[in-house]
Amino acid sequence: MVLFHLYLPLAYTLVAMLFSFWHEGRPARLMRLSIFLFLGIYLLLLVGGYENLQLPNKYSMSIMGVLVAFIALYTLYATLRDQFDLPAYRNERFWVSFGVFINHSVNVLVYAAIPVFITHALWQIHNVLAILGNILYFGAYLCLRK
Repeated sequence: MVLFHLYLPLAYTLVAMLFSFWHEGRPARLMRLSIFLFLGIYLLLLVGGYENLQLPNKYSMSIMGVLVAFIALYTLYATLRDQFDLPAYRNERFWVSFGVFINHSVNVLVYAAIPVFITHALWQIHNVLAILGNILYFGAYLCLRK
């Protein structure tokens, strides 16, 4: 579990940086600043005793899920808004944003339920949506193979 606590800030940093490279100006700066916001909240949760290093970090995973879902939703919107030369489904950013939004928006419900209300049905929903997200990522890969 300790390694997962170290993985979470790194994962958010990488995802936010990836999406920020797809934008210019203020949205890119806000996505990069959100890294420091997330790290600050994460440290406050650790220091405040809300997150235990021996247990899953449900609060910070939920916060990460919300932030990443908003970033992915904005990127999806910007991709659809700015797509003039090709259909949106031919752009890898569309598929990655859609997959990340599906994965992280639903995972917020799963992570918020740890460890109180976790059920077999909830994990099944999580797994099906993770598979759907991976299929969408594969769609992005296919768009790169022009």
